[in-house]
Amino acid sequence: MLNTNKFILGILAVLLAFSFASAMNVSTTSLALTVNNGSSSSTSFTITNNETDLISISIGTITGLGTLTTSVSNSSFNLSAGENKTITVNITAPSAQTNNTFYGNLPITSNGSNPSLNLNLTVNAIQVLPTPVITSSNFCKSGNQGNNLSITDFSINNKGEGDDNDWYLMDQVNIDVEVTNNMDKRANNVEAEIGIFSGGEDVTSDFSFEDKRISLGSIGSDNSKTATFTIKSLPVDLNEGSYTIRVKTYISGNENTVCDSTSDSTDVTNPFGEGVIVANEVVGTTVEASAGNVLDQISMDAVNLGSSKEEEVLVNIYNKELGINQNYHLSNLRAGSSELIYFPAIDIPATAISKTYKVDVTTYYNYNDGDTTEADSYDQNSYDDLEDNYNTFSFNIKVINGQTPVDPSRPTLTAKLDNDAVVGKPMNITLSLKNNGAASMATLVSVQDYDSWSTLDSLTPSTLLIAKGDTKTVVLTLVPTKDGQQTFKINVLYDGKTISQDVAVNVAKKTGFLSSVFGEANSTSYLITGIVILVALIVVVLVVKLIKSRKE
Repeated sequence: MLNTNKFILGILAVLLAFSFASAMNVSTTSLALTVNNGSSSSTSFTITNNETDLISISIGTITGLGTLTTSVSNSSFNLSAGENKTITVNITAPSAQTNNTFYGNLPITSNGSNPSLNLNLTVNAIQVLPTPVITSSNFCKSGNQGNNLSITDFSINNKGEGDDNDWYLMDQVNIDVEVTNNMDKRANNVEAEIGIFSGGEDVTSDFSFEDKRISLGSIGSDNSKTATFTIKSLPVDLNEGSYTIRVKTYISGNENTVCDSTSDSTDVTNPFGEGVIVANEVVGTTVEASAGNVLDQISMDAVNLGSSKEEEVLVNIYNKELGINQNYHLSNLRAGSSELIYFPAIDIPATAISKTYKVDVTTYYNYNDGDTTEADSYDQNSYDDLEDNYNTFSFNIKVINGQTPVDPSRPTLTAKLDNDAVVGKPMNITLSLKNNGAASMATLVSVQDYDSWSTLDSLTPSTLLIAKGDTKTVVLTLVPTKDGQQTFKINVLYDGKTISQDVAVNVAKKTGFLSSVFGEANSTSYLITGIVILVALIVVVLVVKLIKSRKE
């Protein structure tokens, strides 16, 4: 009997297994997917008819998914023996859906040997906040929020050729934004940010700001701080037109709740006209080099502001005093584009004077014919064909450790002795002063180092006002008290500077009667000479008396 029961149970198990194997088959028993708020997501599974006859399938309503809405691609259908069908499940989350996880059931029934089953669904709902669209009319991410921070001053300062609201290419522009903390406590992590828009499009990156976001840190209650946004040089490839400048201030990480913004507008103008210009941080600035050394290569950008491609372009740098005359040739410079060019090392003469030299830069374009490295091969150049006042380009070389420069305004001083220099007699010297400056010059004349061998009688006049290019004189009178080679110094004070000139004079001894007859001699010579003359006179007198006595 026991063996018989075991046999019957075995038969039943085989029949049961056969029944499941031949029933409706689903590819999975669970489904999982993720859906974002305001969007849909889908997944799928496959149902196969493993029976020998046609079966009908019915897919019920998904339950347990809360506010999510659902749908399936087919809710009822027939499957022939061995046929399968893929079912797509679609889940949609509402726009206001927050982060959540839902667990649901999907019932499936059939008229086959396996009449029903449930699929388990796990749905992760994710809340995705929309990325704010920053436009020229909405610079704060969520619009202006609260009044904890406010922009109390917004000013544009154009340091270049243009105006505050009309910028020229290559202008330097500073934009100052004053931020005030209106709270009764300190505001931390305060930021200031700038944006520039053209027709609603954010073009801030085109303007080469040093910083477009500046951290102001902490601002005390009722206090202010200023952020300065700087464009060192307005890029030369900017499009002309009108732009909106917007600035905002906010608490870092809390822009959605604390933000204030304001705006202004400006035009961008090309003052150069159509042609090829040069630009970058070297143009218009000064580089330093030592006399007798080599200046490293100079680089700059050649920019085509024209409406068509330039097949050939020549750029020349020139300074006569330093002997600089170099060319750089480039080809195929497209309209609106720029190309970096460079000039090799420049030799600075050892004889160069220590001063600043202007190096002119000229572009040649509209190639005609001939050698591309010759200026005559081009029909246009920057100096002749760009707009006036915007047609010259240059940079400066400051030479150090060179020759001492000569002051071009230094007056010319000459001294002339008008009479012999003799001990005890007035000695007149005429001083001539020529004004070499560009304007009238006031001068003060003085003398020194004369008192050891003479006395000062007069210096007339000691002050002069000399017109540009004119010459005036001063008469100096000294009375020598000592003979021999003597020197003194003349000083002229002009424009806060002084020039000095040494003068040498040979002073003779004072002359008497005998020295005027016989020339210079010492006292012994004078005595001997006097005795000889006296004896001669006595002899003459005796001879005369003797002759007279004989006649009598």
